[in-house]
Amino acid sequence: MRAKLFMLVLVAVIPSALLVLVLLIGQYSSQVTESRNQALARARALAAAVDNQILQVESALQGLATAGSLVDGDLSGFHESAAGFRSVAGIANVMLTDREGKLVVNTMQPYGGPLRQLGETSPSRVVISEGRPVARTVMGSITHVPVTVVGVPVTIGGEVRYSISSAISKDRFDKLVADQRLPDGWIAAIVDERGMIAWRNIASEQFVTKPATATLRENMAREREGYFEGKSLEGVDTVTVFTLAPVSGWTMVFGIPQTEFHSNLLRSLALLALGTGLVFALGAAAAWSYGRQIVQSTSALVQMSSELARRDDVAMPELEFREARQLGDAMLRTSRLLREAYTEVAHKEERLRALLNAAIDGVIVIDGDSRVVQSNAAACRMFGWSQDEMEGRLLETLLPGDDCGVRSDGTKFPVEASVAGFESDGQAFRVAIVRDITERRRVEDELLRSNIELRQFAHAASHDMRSPLRSIIGLLSVVSDSKDGELGGRGPEFVARALRAARKLDRFTLDLLTYAKLEGPASAPAPVNLEQTLLESLALLESEFEDTGAKIAAGPLPMVQGHASQLLQLFHNLLGNAIKFRSERPVEIRIAAVPVEHGWEITVADNGIGIEPEFREKVFEMFQRLHTHSVIPGSGIGLAMCRKIVQHHRGRIWVESTYGEGSTFHFTLQLGADA
Repeated sequence: MRAKLFMLVLVAVIPSALLVLVLLIGQYSSQVTESRNQALARARALAAAVDNQILQVESALQGLATAGSLVDGDLSGFHESAAGFRSVAGIANVMLTDREGKLVVNTMQPYGGPLRQLGETSPSRVVISEGRPVARTVMGSITHVPVTVVGVPVTIGGEVRYSISSAISKDRFDKLVADQRLPDGWIAAIVDERGMIAWRNIASEQFVTKPATATLRENMAREREGYFEGKSLEGVDTVTVFTLAPVSGWTMVFGIPQTEFHSNLLRSLALLALGTGLVFALGAAAAWSYGRQIVQSTSALVQMSSELARRDDVAMPELEFREARQLGDAMLRTSRLLREAYTEVAHKEERLRALLNAAIDGVIVIDGDSRVVQSNAAACRMFGWSQDEMEGRLLETLLPGDDCGVRSDGTKFPVEASVAGFESDGQAFRVAIVRDITERRRVEDELLRSNIELRQFAHAASHDMRSPLRSIIGLLSVVSDSKDGELGGRGPEFVARALRAARKLDRFTLDLLTYAKLEGPASAPAPVNLEQTLLESLALLESEFEDTGAKIAAGPLPMVQGHASQLLQLFHNLLGNAIKFRSERPVEIRIAAVPVEHGWEITVADNGIGIEPEFREKVFEMFQRLHTHSVIPGSGIGLAMCRKIVQHHRGRIWVESTYGEGSTFHFTLQLGADA
């Protein structure tokens, strides 16, 4: 018996030994991968720190790029502000270079003194030519030592006028790399976007500003990060890891000498192999003694696992050794946990079912064949089927369209439905959320009818009011033209006031009638020449322009898609307001058009009295006036009419204004047929 057990041990040990050998090889491979990944993690951390350092300098310089002194051409003032900003922002120096590559400001030198000019390889020339921030390491023209220069463009009037630049000292990169706590002997380098070495911890005087190895550049061109085996610039065999910094485009490189890299791994594997051999030896000796106990205990554990699979109550059998008893205890705990898990799952299913049945919207779960597998109470009520009748039905029989549902009696009703997919146990399902919008459609239809009736009423009321108003105005005009002596006392004054009030009411009624017409259905849009429309509007306002001496400057206007009469009204109202709300200055109006996505943006600017900020939205509302009628006449409908016209053209209108200086009205229109 013992001989057979011994043979059993040998049969078990030999495959186990082979398995251990495979595991050792796998462990070695895993340790190699882990070491590379740790090095990559350090490279990523360094990349983030370098990006942050460069971004800090770029942000500080971009703050200076918006200085008003640059816009005004005050270089002396910029020198003063840059010198102060340099100490606040913590940057070493600020230099300003013009478009010709000439250094015009250096905060390390007094303004106006002679300045040493930059070389042809200066990053400032790249900043100006390409119009983007640039960070590069170059050989200093004065110190003759490598220096990292960060430059940003200064854009004035839509073009790059200057480059603002500053330097990052080597000490800062030294600290960033020191924070990574690299092992002794590692070669660390930072390579800029051109493949040139910007920083190096070993032999930096020899290799900084020189190209990286060809092998490294080839790997950098193929992928953002990775590793390879090769030689360093000194000729040392290394395992090289690299990663690209996402913001600056610089690459962090760590070279680990291969002798150090592999010797540490082999040493740890040797210890692991020795320990494994000892364990196998002890195991073989113990197996001879415990073989029979293992068989007995294993049989008992198999019986326990069978009971566990059947969800039966599991009892602890008599086991011969401690490990088997521990496994038995674990199986007992697993049995209790499984029972608790089954109970919790049942409770969750019950709560989910209650939640679905409490939802006011219908919820339907569909399988991969588009058949219903589950539905809540709201869905059953909505479609008129029981849950059993809903199960197995094709979704298309319930929802033949995105906005239509079919009840059990065949009647159709409007719905809103959304469908999303999910997976469960490797199977694809979809869940549909359905809402019956019959009542909402009824309310919308009633609201539409009410709006139509309201427009008809406003149109009829405005039209009917104008007829007696014209009669009143005519009669008052006759009385006003009669001799003052016939009225006596304050009669002429009262007649004049009544005539003004009647004309105001007539104007208000006419505006209200025009606004009501905008609410009605419009004809199909057609191409409209805005330049012709502007000329027609100016003809209507000819007397106002002559009386006020207003001047207008209009650039080329496009062809748009719309309604000519409404756009004529739009220009008429905006130009009339520019004259009406004028200041003591001569009236100047500027009209321009710029292309935007799917259309044009038109601006009408004036130099009038302007609009205070709190009233810029209010002016587009009906009957909202910022001045009394005695100061500036009007009905308070004109800008509301403008907004309605622009909305009819699927655009938007807004105003920008500086109180006391003038206003600029912006509105957008769609492209014309020939655009």
